[in-house]
Amino acid sequence: MFGIEQYSLTAESRQKINAIANNLKRVGISHVAINGHTDNYGKADYNQQLSYQRAKSVAQEWMDSTGNNVGYVTVKGYGMSKPIASNKTAQGRAMNRRVAIVIEAP
Repeated sequence: MFGIEQYSLTAESRQKINAIANNLKRVGISHVAINGHTDNYGKADYNQQLSYQRAKSVAQEWMDSTGNNVGYVTVKGYGMSKPIASNKTAQGRAMNRRVAIVIEAP
């Protein structure tokens, strides 16, 4: 999860990404889609770009950690179009500021 209008990774989030990426690589999974999301605050076009930047920052950490190239990682930004929680509460909005990692077939 990310802070409001943030796409930078914390040291803790970098460690989690590295662990997930390397565990999947160890079992032979290398192709992933990294999908960025935002809460409903802000304009749609801004949130679209922010969600893409979030996904891109995770993807870069993923590739740096595993040594995989761009061909193995798909990056998408969905803006505020796919919430997983209500945007009516601070907790729900925080849950919607996220990146989802989806395993893909090669």
